[in-house]
Amino acid sequence: MGRDTAVQEFLARLTLGRSNGGLEQFHLIQSGRSLQVFPYAERLEKRTTRQLRGSLLHVWLFDGRCAVPDRANHLAYALVRDGVDPLTSLWGAVPAEGEMTL
Repeated sequence: MGRDTAVQEFLARLTLGRSNGGLEQFHLIQSGRSLQVFPYAERLEKRTTRQLRGSLLHVWLFDGRCAVPDRANHLAYALVRDGVDPLTSLWGAVPAEGEMTL
């Protein structure tokens, strides 16, 4: 099985129910530690890229709510580095009073 086929099968199994061979969970392993992930498939956004030369294939899975703010409910998610004040770094993302945003 090629790299593209393996990744496409993994992504497809995330959307299938358990009775159809789908995945309910998977594990991310980093530095010998395992993190169990229970994705909510309806919210998942997927991005894949591959190198022009070589065998690397990149897959990004993320909650779609992290990509676009929910303006109606005044809710947004942000990734903030350790040691950075989130209020300072995010304040510029808040529109001024009366300012229109699309």
